[in-house]
Amino acid sequence: MNLKNKVIKSRNPLQAKFEDHFFCDGFPVISEADHEEVILNFLEDFKKSTGIDVPRSMVPSAPNEDLYKPRKRRRNVKSSEEETKKKEMKKEKVTPSGK
Repeated sequence: MNLKNKVIKSRNPLQAKFEDHFFCDGFPVISEADHEEVILNFLEDFKKSTGIDVPRSMVPSAPNEDLYKPRKRRRNVKSSEEETKKKEMKKEKVTPSGK
């Protein structure tokens, strides 16, 4: 078995993507909507854990939608004719026979 003694430098060196650390499952971990102190603490902890200094300008902007409020659903509007028919059907079922 032969070992290679020559070290080859790659043509395209690896580059770190800072943006990947700001998102988790497509949702921003931190954004402009957060308090300034929270953003600065996050960036400071990020620098301590990775050793990479990320500028404040790279923090994603605030989301357009409120992610915490669910969408409101429309109620089905029943017509008055259907309601009266259902009531009549119930009355017919409830009334006992004349025996």
